[in-house]
Amino acid sequence: MSVFDKKPAPTTFAEALLGDLTLESMGLKEDVAPEPAPVLTERALVLESFARFAEEKIAESPDGVVKFPGGEIAKREEPLTPALERQFTVRSSWEQHQRQRLGAKTWDALTAGKSAPLVLFIGETLREESVLEQPIEAIRPEFLLSFIPTVADLFQKMVQAMKLTQSEYVLMALKDMTGEKTSDELLEDISWWAPRFVVPLGAQACQAILGQRERLASVHGKFFPVPRLTSASIQVAPLFHPSVIASNTNMKKSTWADMQKIMQALGKT
Repeated sequence: MSVFDKKPAPTTFAEALLGDLTLESMGLKEDVAPEPAPVLTERALVLESFARFAEEKIAESPDGVVKFPGGEIAKREEPLTPALERQFTVRSSWEQHQRQRLGAKTWDALTAGKSAPLVLFIGETLREESVLEQPIEAIRPEFLLSFIPTVADLFQKMVQAMKLTQSEYVLMALKDMTGEKTSDELLEDISWWAPRFVVPLGAQACQAILGQRERLASVHGKFFPVPRLTSASIQVAPLFHPSVIASNTNMKKSTWADMQKIMQALGKT
Protein backbone atom coordinates (compact mmCIF):
# COMPACT_ATOMS: atom_id res chain seq x y z
CA MET A 1 0.00 0.00 0.00
CA SER A 2 1.45 3.37 -1.04
CA VAL A 3 1.41 6.65 0.82
CA PHE A 4 -1.20 7.80 -1.70
CA ASP A 5 -3.58 5.09 -0.46
CA LYS A 6 -2.83 5.72 3.23
CA LYS A 7 -3.27 9.50 3.25
CA PRO A 8 -6.84 10.78 3.57
CA ALA A 9 -8.01 12.61 0.48
CA PRO A 10 -7.89 16.40 0.80
CA THR A 11 -11.32 17.81 1.59
CA THR A 12 -10.70 21.36 0.42
CA PHE A 13 -9.02 23.08 -2.47
CA ALA A 14 -6.58 24.68 -0.02
CA GLU A 15 -5.41 21.28 1.24
CA ALA A 16 -5.14 19.84 -2.26
CA LEU A 17 -3.37 22.58 -4.18
CA LEU A 18 -2.07 25.17 -1.76
CA GLY A 19 -0.60 23.06 1.03
CA ASP A 20 -0.16 25.12 4.16
CA LEU A 21 -1.37 28.30 2.50
CA THR A 22 -4.99 29.36 2.88
CA LEU A 23 -7.41 30.50 0.25
CA GLU A 24 -8.02 33.69 2.20
CA SER A 25 -4.31 34.57 2.18
CA MET A 26 -4.39 34.38 -1.60
CA GLY A 27 -7.63 36.31 -1.98
CA LEU A 28 -9.61 33.21 -3.02
CA LYS A 29 -12.77 31.61 -1.71
CA GLU A 30 -13.51 27.91 -1.32
CA ASP A 31 -16.82 28.15 -3.17
CA VAL A 32 -16.47 29.84 -6.51
CA ALA A 33 -19.19 32.45 -6.95
CA PRO A 34 -20.90 32.58 -10.34
CA GLU A 35 -19.56 35.23 -12.66
CA PRO A 36 -21.88 38.24 -13.08
CA ALA A 37 -23.79 38.40 -16.35
CA PRO A 38 -22.08 40.65 -18.90
CA VAL A 39 -23.61 44.05 -19.55
CA LEU A 40 -24.53 44.28 -23.23
CA THR A 41 -24.13 47.51 -25.15
CA GLU A 42 -26.94 48.87 -27.34
CA ARG A 43 -25.07 47.68 -30.43
CA ALA A 44 -24.63 44.19 -28.98
CA LEU A 45 -28.34 44.01 -28.16
CA VAL A 46 -29.26 45.00 -31.71
CA LEU A 47 -26.91 42.40 -33.19
CA GLU A 48 -28.18 39.71 -30.84
CA SER A 49 -31.81 40.51 -31.75
CA PHE A 50 -30.98 40.44 -35.46
CA ALA A 51 -29.17 37.10 -35.14
CA ARG A 52 -32.15 35.60 -33.29
CA PHE A 53 -34.57 36.98 -35.94
CA ALA A 54 -32.42 35.58 -38.76
CA GLU A 55 -32.28 32.14 -37.13
CA GLU A 56 -36.07 32.05 -36.77
CA LYS A 57 -36.67 33.10 -40.39
CA ILE A 58 -34.12 30.62 -41.76
CA ALA A 59 -35.80 27.85 -39.76
CA GLU A 60 -39.16 28.80 -41.30
CA SER A 61 -37.77 28.90 -44.86
CA PRO A 62 -38.09 25.63 -46.82
CA ASP A 63 -34.78 26.18 -48.61
CA GLY A 64 -32.97 27.71 -45.64
CA VAL A 65 -32.59 31.13 -47.30
CA VAL A 66 -34.01 34.50 -46.26
CA LYS A 67 -33.88 37.28 -48.86
CA PHE A 68 -34.10 40.99 -48.16
CA PRO A 69 -33.38 44.18 -50.16
CA GLY A 70 -29.68 44.23 -50.85
CA GLY A 71 -28.84 40.63 -50.02
CA GLU A 72 -29.81 37.35 -48.43
CA ILE A 73 -28.97 35.16 -45.45
CA ALA A 74 -28.49 31.44 -45.89
CA LYS A 75 -28.07 28.63 -43.40
CA ARG A 76 -24.42 27.62 -43.15
CA GLU A 77 -23.92 23.96 -43.81
CA GLU A 78 -21.49 22.34 -41.40
CA PRO A 79 -19.06 19.93 -43.07
CA LEU A 80 -20.02 16.33 -42.48
CA THR A 81 -17.46 14.22 -40.64
CA PRO A 82 -17.77 10.45 -40.73
CA ALA A 83 -18.34 8.58 -37.49
CA LEU A 84 -15.32 6.74 -36.12
CA GLU A 85 -14.74 3.23 -37.44
CA ARG A 86 -12.85 1.20 -34.87
CA GLN A 87 -9.71 -0.61 -35.96
CA PHE A 88 -10.32 -3.34 -33.37
CA THR A 89 -13.54 -5.31 -33.02
CA VAL A 90 -13.05 -6.45 -29.42
CA ARG A 91 -11.54 -4.70 -26.40
CA SER A 92 -8.99 -7.46 -25.74
CA SER A 93 -7.41 -6.88 -29.17
CA TRP A 94 -7.20 -3.15 -28.52
CA GLU A 95 -5.63 -3.72 -25.08
CA GLN A 96 -3.06 -6.12 -26.55
CA HIS A 97 -2.12 -3.50 -29.16
CA GLN A 98 -1.74 -0.83 -26.45
CA ARG A 99 0.43 -3.13 -24.35
CA GLN A 100 2.73 -3.75 -27.32
CA ARG A 101 2.86 -0.07 -28.22
CA LEU A 102 3.54 1.30 -24.74
CA GLY A 103 5.38 -1.66 -23.26
CA ALA A 104 3.89 -4.02 -20.70
CA LYS A 105 5.36 -2.22 -17.68
CA THR A 106 4.06 1.19 -18.74
CA TRP A 107 0.64 -0.15 -19.74
CA ASP A 108 0.22 -1.99 -16.44
CA ALA A 109 1.32 1.03 -14.40
CA LEU A 110 -1.19 3.26 -16.19
CA THR A 111 -4.15 0.90 -16.16
CA ALA A 112 -3.96 -1.36 -13.09
CA GLY A 113 -7.46 -1.59 -11.60
CA LYS A 114 -8.90 0.94 -14.06
CA SER A 115 -11.12 -1.09 -16.41
CA ALA A 116 -14.12 1.26 -16.19
CA PRO A 117 -12.97 4.78 -15.22
CA LEU A 118 -15.29 7.74 -14.80
CA VAL A 119 -12.65 10.19 -16.05
CA LEU A 120 -10.03 9.82 -18.77
CA PHE A 121 -7.31 12.46 -18.44
CA ILE A 122 -5.29 13.04 -21.61
CA GLY A 123 -1.89 14.70 -21.23
CA GLU A 124 0.73 15.58 -23.79
CA THR A 125 3.62 13.10 -23.58
CA LEU A 126 4.34 9.94 -21.60
CA ARG A 127 7.74 9.73 -19.98
CA GLU A 128 10.14 6.83 -20.45
CA GLU A 129 9.54 3.56 -18.65
CA SER A 130 12.80 4.05 -16.73
CA VAL A 131 11.08 6.53 -14.37
CA LEU A 132 9.39 3.52 -12.77
CA GLU A 133 12.79 2.16 -11.70
CA GLN A 134 13.23 5.05 -9.25
CA PRO A 135 9.78 5.29 -7.65
CA ILE A 136 8.76 8.17 -5.41
CA GLU A 137 6.80 6.67 -2.55
CA ALA A 138 4.29 9.50 -2.21
CA ILE A 139 3.45 9.65 -5.94
CA ARG A 140 1.63 6.92 -7.80
CA PRO A 141 3.35 5.50 -10.93
CA GLU A 142 0.71 6.68 -13.42
CA PHE A 143 1.38 10.28 -12.39
CA LEU A 144 5.16 9.85 -12.62
CA LEU A 145 4.78 8.45 -16.14
CA SER A 146 2.71 11.46 -17.15
CA PHE A 147 4.52 14.42 -15.56
CA ILE A 148 7.81 15.47 -13.99
CA PRO A 149 7.75 14.83 -10.20
CA THR A 150 6.75 18.33 -9.04
CA VAL A 151 3.87 18.49 -11.51
CA ALA A 152 2.97 14.85 -10.86
CA ASP A 153 2.61 15.63 -7.16
CA LEU A 154 0.36 18.61 -7.89
CA PHE A 155 -1.86 16.73 -10.31
CA GLN A 156 -2.17 13.78 -7.94
CA LYS A 157 -3.48 16.24 -5.32
CA MET A 158 -5.91 17.65 -7.90
CA VAL A 159 -7.29 14.17 -8.56
CA GLN A 160 -7.57 13.58 -4.81
CA ALA A 161 -9.42 16.89 -4.43
CA MET A 162 -11.91 15.71 -7.09
CA LYS A 163 -12.63 12.72 -4.80
CA LEU A 164 -11.74 10.24 -7.54
CA THR A 165 -10.62 6.83 -6.32
CA GLN A 166 -7.82 4.93 -8.03
CA SER A 167 -10.28 2.92 -10.14
CA GLU A 168 -12.26 6.00 -11.25
CA TYR A 169 -9.61 7.71 -13.37
CA VAL A 170 -7.03 6.78 -15.98
CA LEU A 171 -4.16 8.79 -17.53
CA MET A 172 -3.25 8.61 -21.21
CA ALA A 173 -1.26 10.91 -23.53
CA LEU A 174 -1.13 12.23 -27.09
CA LYS A 175 2.46 11.05 -27.53
CA ASP A 176 4.45 8.07 -26.29
CA MET A 177 7.80 6.50 -27.09
CA THR A 178 6.49 5.29 -30.48
CA GLY A 179 5.25 8.70 -31.60
CA GLU A 180 2.11 10.82 -31.69
CA LYS A 181 -1.30 9.21 -31.93
CA THR A 182 -3.49 9.93 -34.92
CA SER A 183 -6.94 11.42 -34.43
CA ASP A 184 -8.54 8.04 -35.11
CA GLU A 185 -6.25 6.29 -32.60
CA LEU A 186 -7.06 8.87 -29.94
CA LEU A 187 -10.80 8.56 -30.54
CA GLU A 188 -10.60 4.78 -30.48
CA ASP A 189 -8.86 4.93 -27.09
CA ILE A 190 -11.71 7.11 -25.82
CA SER A 191 -14.36 4.80 -27.23
CA TRP A 192 -12.87 1.70 -25.57
CA TRP A 193 -12.39 3.40 -22.19
CA ALA A 194 -15.93 4.83 -22.44
CA PRO A 195 -15.56 7.25 -19.50
CA ARG A 196 -18.16 9.78 -18.38
CA PHE A 197 -15.67 12.59 -19.00
CA VAL A 198 -12.65 13.02 -21.24
CA VAL A 199 -10.45 15.74 -19.72
CA PRO A 200 -7.76 17.04 -22.11
CA LEU A 201 -4.95 18.71 -20.17
CA GLY A 202 -3.58 21.73 -21.97
CA ALA A 203 -4.01 23.30 -25.40
CA GLN A 204 -2.46 20.48 -27.45
CA ALA A 205 -4.73 17.81 -26.00
CA CYS A 206 -7.75 20.09 -26.25
CA GLN A 207 -7.17 20.83 -29.93
CA ALA A 208 -6.42 17.19 -30.70
CA ILE A 209 -9.88 16.22 -29.46
CA LEU A 210 -12.08 19.23 -30.23
CA GLY A 211 -10.27 20.56 -33.30
CA GLN A 212 -7.60 23.09 -34.16
CA ARG A 213 -10.00 26.04 -34.06
CA GLU A 214 -10.80 25.65 -30.38
CA ARG A 215 -8.75 27.81 -28.01
CA LEU A 216 -8.36 26.45 -24.50
CA ALA A 217 -8.92 29.89 -22.98
CA SER A 218 -12.39 29.92 -24.58
CA VAL A 219 -13.50 26.35 -23.86
CA HIS A 220 -12.09 25.40 -20.44
CA GLY A 221 -14.80 24.78 -17.87
CA LYS A 222 -17.37 23.87 -20.53
CA PHE A 223 -18.70 20.48 -21.64
CA PHE A 224 -18.71 19.24 -25.23
CA PRO A 225 -19.61 16.00 -27.04
CA VAL A 226 -16.70 13.99 -28.44
CA PRO A 227 -16.51 14.66 -32.21
CA ARG A 228 -17.21 11.61 -34.39
CA LEU A 229 -18.30 9.40 -31.49
CA THR A 230 -21.92 8.31 -31.46
CA SER A 231 -22.07 7.95 -27.68
CA ALA A 232 -23.77 11.02 -26.23
CA SER A 233 -22.88 9.92 -22.69
CA ILE A 234 -19.18 10.85 -23.07
CA GLN A 235 -18.38 14.53 -22.60
CA VAL A 236 -15.19 16.55 -23.06
CA ALA A 237 -14.25 18.93 -20.24
CA PRO A 238 -10.94 20.73 -20.97
CA LEU A 239 -8.59 21.83 -18.18
CA PHE A 240 -5.38 23.84 -18.18
CA HIS A 241 -2.24 21.72 -18.09
CA PRO A 242 -1.03 21.15 -14.50
CA SER A 243 2.46 22.41 -15.39
CA VAL A 244 0.89 25.80 -16.20
CA ILE A 245 -1.10 25.74 -12.98
CA ALA A 246 2.02 24.85 -10.99
CA SER A 247 3.82 27.95 -12.24
CA ASN A 248 0.86 30.35 -12.04
CA THR A 249 -0.93 30.50 -8.71
CA ASN A 250 -3.62 32.82 -10.10
CA MET A 251 -4.86 30.07 -12.43
CA LYS A 252 -5.68 27.75 -9.52
CA LYS A 253 -8.92 29.62 -8.83
CA SER A 254 -10.37 29.11 -12.32
CA THR A 255 -9.04 25.55 -12.47
CA TRP A 256 -10.75 24.69 -9.19
CA ALA A 257 -14.01 26.12 -10.58
CA ASP A 258 -13.63 23.91 -13.68
CA MET A 259 -12.89 20.86 -11.52
CA GLN A 260 -15.95 21.51 -9.37
CA LYS A 261 -18.20 21.40 -12.45
CA ILE A 262 -16.94 17.91 -13.28
CA MET A 263 -17.30 16.82 -9.65
CA GLN A 264 -20.88 18.10 -9.54
CA ALA A 265 -21.76 16.19 -12.72
CA LEU A 266 -20.28 13.03 -11.18
CA GLY A 267 -22.01 13.53 -7.85
CA LYS A 268 -18.69 14.07 -6.09
CA THR A 269 -19.48 17.35 -4.33
